[in-house]
Amino acid sequence: MQKTKLPGMDEVFDEVQGFVDEIYEIQDPIDDALENLLWYTNFHKTVGATAHHCCVGIVFSLAAATNGAGVENLFEVKPASPFLELNKSSAQGDTIKAIDAFTDYIKALTAAKDRIEPLADKAKSFAEKAPDLPGKCKDDISNSKDLGMMEKAKAAKNTASNSKHMAKLPSLVTGLKDTIQEAFESVQGAGKELNAKKDKLSDIGKDCAAKKLEYPKDCYLEFGDPINVDGNAKKKHAAQQKKMKKKEAGKKKDTAK
Repeated sequence: MQKTKLPGMDEVFDEVQGFVDEIYEIQDPIDDALENLLWYTNFHKTVGATAHHCCVGIVFSLAAATNGAGVENLFEVKPASPFLELNKSSAQGDTIKAIDAFTDYIKALTAAKDRIEPLADKAKSFAEKAPDLPGKCKDDISNSKDLGMMEKAKAAKNTASNSKHMAKLPSLVTGLKDTIQEAFESVQGAGKELNAKKDKLSDIGKDCAAKKLEYPKDCYLEFGDPINVDGNAKKKHAAQQKKMKKKEAGKKKDTAK
């Protein structure tokens, strides 16, 4: 939120900024864990790839590591969160990191789910206040003796901009709710696919090993269900790639300092 130098207005906008920060404190661990999961399974450049494909690919890769032996202990489907548990006792290298990323992903989703409803109510409250703020700002400007003409104009402009952002807060929370819901559905989908392929898992592991398929992605693309690639999947992938490039650029900038 942009500052107005009007104490009453800035008090409101500081509260809103704290709310927005809280949203991203919830969202960022989810995004970071998913990015790591996609990265360590080598799915990060695959359009339409989700946690579903990563998890199934991990299990196929684990089965390959044992050449199809002991596959009955590689995963466990749960009726409630976390919905799926992966056994990393036979995992190596990046697959260990991928399973750790999946664990972080589930933890972040579970923590977010417990906090989302109060945030939805608060977002609605802020959005309802937003239309009245430009008028209140005008009154505060009229009563202000400390601001010059340029500062008053900037205060009005920033209030209008902040108010527009406030009006969109419910959609920000809705987007987070949808992310959480879709993520849990993705993990549940992985459990269903793994259960459906349970009897074939030993053979899948042997075939992955014989073909020297190195990453969970490679195993999945060979033996998993088709990945849905629709317009929405392409849009999400493009946004994800953009965010990952931005983060990588930030890391390079920090390293150069």
